[in-house]
Amino acid sequence: MLANNHTADWGFEGLRETLSSLTSANISFAGAGFNAASAAAPAVFPLSDGRSRVLVFSAGHYSSGVPAEWKAKDDREGVNIIDVEDPNTSVPKLKKQIGMMIEHFCFFLYPLSYVMLI
Repeated sequence: MLANNHTADWGFEGLRETLSSLTSANISFAGAGFNAASAAAPAVFPLSDGRSRVLVFSAGHYSSGVPAEWKAKDDREGVNIIDVEDPNTSVPKLKKQIGMMIEHFCFFLYPLSYVMLI
């Protein structure tokens, strides 16, 4: 889970190096990426039953100290920053598509994350 207020402390060059190292080592991550789409994508972990997966999403919020300029763009790496005032408005549609969902929303100190078992 990379969406936090220290993700780009070493600048975008440091973030690119982190993302490249994780990718080269086949380590799944969520919350930051090489562009907006990859930053918003979940880390996917298949389960041993061969049918289910755990999806881990991560996003930062301005209130948790993530600078707005760190937001991932279509043509630039960065952090997945959630733009809604109330993240609960964006989650119900996801719940309809899955079997079980564990949510963790914490603002003002920590990023938000949620885990889904589908």
